[in-house]
Amino acid sequence: TQVPTFQPTTGNPTIRPTQYEVMFQIGSNWKIAQMTDSIHSHLSISAKNGQTPMIFREDGTTHSGPRSNFNAWTSNPDKSDSPPKFGNKAVEIDQWRIRQHDSIHLTITHSSGNVTRIFRSDGTVYGRVQLYNGYTRALGEAACAFMTEEYLQLGDWRLGRVDCCHFSVSHIGGHTARIYNVDGTIQPGRFGT
Repeated sequence: TQVPTFQPTTGNPTIRPTQYEVMFQIGSNWKIAQMTDSIHSHLSISAKNGQTPMIFREDGTTHSGPRSNFNAWTSNPDKSDSPPKFGNKAVEIDQWRIRQHDSIHLTITHSSGNVTRIFRSDGTVYGRVQLYNGYTRALGEAACAFMTEEYLQLGDWRLGRVDCCHFSVSHIGGHTARIYNVDGTIQPGRFGT
């Protein structure tokens, strides 16, 4: 399995000579991207058709779809001086970290320390519990964290394309915690094998 190579974009060389889009494309229809407005940083899950099923905001809140704002296919993702980084069962997308906290939990945390989402291996989902802050440990060396064309694997968790219309967050134990639909809606988890 290969780690993606991120290509810099060019802009005004007097300001920032090398900039990277702060996002991952998963499959041909999905992106996870950092997007900001004049007030907040957001991490969005975007479908290619312009729908945004989920927005995680730096203050720890979540905003579900269907909606079309903060879509990485129709608006430009943020730029950064460095590409996304892989760590120990984690990935850092500029101001955001997605990490397997322990064998049961996967968390999405902003660098401010706000936890926006906690996925549990039993298929349940929680939010805003600081105990599961993804920044309490260093990112670490890349281990058990990689990406293919179809999914992002972080330890026992897989975030990825199920088919052309669905993106899921699933645990190796057999439960799917969340399904994001191309129409911008969300299906709750607890789906098992």
